[in-house]
Amino acid sequence: MDLKLNAEVYRIGLNIGLFSISDIVKWADKVIDKLNVPPYEFIELAMSSKETPAEVNLKLMEIEGDVDKDLSIHIVLGLMNQYLTSPKDLLNAIKILDKLIEYLPDVGSYDWIEMELHSFSDALGIHIETNTEIYNRMRKFLANFTPYLKFYF
Repeated sequence: MDLKLNAEVYRIGLNIGLFSISDIVKWADKVIDKLNVPPYEFIELAMSSKETPAEVNLKLMEIEGDVDKDLSIHIVLGLMNQYLTSPKDLLNAIKILDKLIEYLPDVGSYDWIEMELHSFSDALGIHIETNTEIYNRMRKFLANFTPYLKFYF
C-alpha cells in the first residue's frame, strides 16, 4: 500500500470536490487499523474532522514519500468513473473534471486528456450533444482509467 500515492489522490480529490474531509478521516482510520505502527500524520488526519480543507490539504502533503503524479491523476480519473453513475451526476462531474485540469502535468502527453475534459463542458455549454450522449462519452473515456484503481486504497 503506497501511502503517499493515496494521500496525493485524496489531496487532489479534496481540492477538486471529489472527496470530503469526512472521506479523508475515514481513510486515515482505515490506514491506522491496518498498520501496527501508523505514521503520526495519519493520527492527525483521523482527528481532522473540524479542520478546513486547506489544513487537511497541508496534512496530506506532509505524508512522507515520493509520489507518482501521473499515477495519481490516472487514479482520480478512474474514481471519477465510479462517481459518475447516472446522467444526473453529469453537471457536478464536469465541474470536478474542470478543476482537475489544473492538476494535470504540463507535458504534451496530457494534452489529449485535457482536450477531452474540455470537450465535455464545451458540449454541455453549447448543447451540441444531449446530456445522455455526453454522459455515455464521458463514461467511455473514464473507463480507460479504471485499471489504475488497483493502486488505490
